[in-house]
Amino acid sequence: MIAERFIYGFPRSLESRRLPAEFDAFAFTIPYEGQLPLAYNMLQALSSASSQKFFTIVGGSSPTSNPDIYLEFFDAVYVGELEPSVHLVVDALLEPSSLLSSVPGIFVREKESFQRVYADNLNTIPHLVKPIISDISPITEGYPLEVSRGCPMSCKFCVGRVIYSPFRWRSLSVLKDIAERIVESTGVKRLTLIGAGLSYVPHLPQMLEWLVNKGIGFSLPSVTPSLIFKVHELIQYSGTRTITFAPETPSETLRRYIGKAIENGEYFQAAFLLRKSIKNIKLYFMFGLPDEREEDLTQLQSFLEEFVKFGFQRRNIKISATPFVPKKGTPFEDEGMPPLKELERKARYFRRLRKEGYNVSVYPPKAARAQAVISLGDKKVGKLLKLLIHKYGVKGWLKLPETKLGASILQR
Repeated sequence: MIAERFIYGFPRSLESRRLPAEFDAFAFTIPYEGQLPLAYNMLQALSSASSQKFFTIVGGSSPTSNPDIYLEFFDAVYVGELEPSVHLVVDALLEPSSLLSSVPGIFVREKESFQRVYADNLNTIPHLVKPIISDISPITEGYPLEVSRGCPMSCKFCVGRVIYSPFRWRSLSVLKDIAERIVESTGVKRLTLIGAGLSYVPHLPQMLEWLVNKGIGFSLPSVTPSLIFKVHELIQYSGTRTITFAPETPSETLRRYIGKAIENGEYFQAAFLLRKSIKNIKLYFMFGLPDEREEDLTQLQSFLEEFVKFGFQRRNIKISATPFVPKKGTPFEDEGMPPLKELERKARYFRRLRKEGYNVSVYPPKAARAQAVISLGDKKVGKLLKLLIHKYGVKGWLKLPETKLGASILQR
């Protein structure tokens, strides 16, 4: 069996430049709903390039959250984490019609239900230490080291806690062993630590201290202030110049309501401790949240100015603002979304910060609403999405909220 990679926009495989016609099956990973239209476009291109029928399977966080809609595009959906069933999946792909439906985690049209699969013990799961690196996907910002999966927080908007539960982590000894093998096999001197609940891994401070003592730099994903209180002195030796927080909203009241009980003062204190070692601060926000009031957004200016007081330049405060997108299986699944005009108006609270020198990116509200329709939709939405793409091209998915079906899904 030969397994090679294809990337959207490239007609041949990365490893040996083979054509699609030389393969019998294609597996897709889709992390969020906005990539489904691209995947479907790629499927059409693959079909055009191959005269034979091939088998398709999809996995990832979005298909795990809502597999029904993906069966309109793929022959099978894998629900959950692949490692526990990877050998069964590979074997079944040789005879997909007879074996695949019995594999744990596989959802096909003939089945009425599915079971999410996850690894009980991350210590037993192999970690890639010597990747296949192409000129299209080089390692530029540190080799990824997966520390944990899942998250113990109870954020009502977050689908990650639902599809990656329970919260698990690799042991300190296993992490050290993986890190040493990565450095030995690749020559990299910097690791990017991965894990949504990274801040709550009990031995993370010891791991960071070990990396510093070994002369290995590290970068962190979005973390909580409580972690910074423990490791701020280590960060100055990490080589990283950016720290990331996800307050979601400048309002403490709204933040508590959405399930994130962290006070503003904690973010400010963490920034104060990092003021001499960190140049950039990245902040993730959402707007259009359930129960959001106008005064919640008007607090944004004063919230950001606290970081400026500690000496951070406005151009080095990077703000990423995204409309709230309801996700299937979360407590906020049925909250719907505000109309497009309301979201655009709220987005202006963030966009106007550019005039003051802040580095701001805003995810388009129109795309967020279309993403929500896919996130919450069923097979009917899948059929509708196909029609829109055939009629308007790959960007036809953006018209989903304008349809009667899409509008009904988004209503609160």
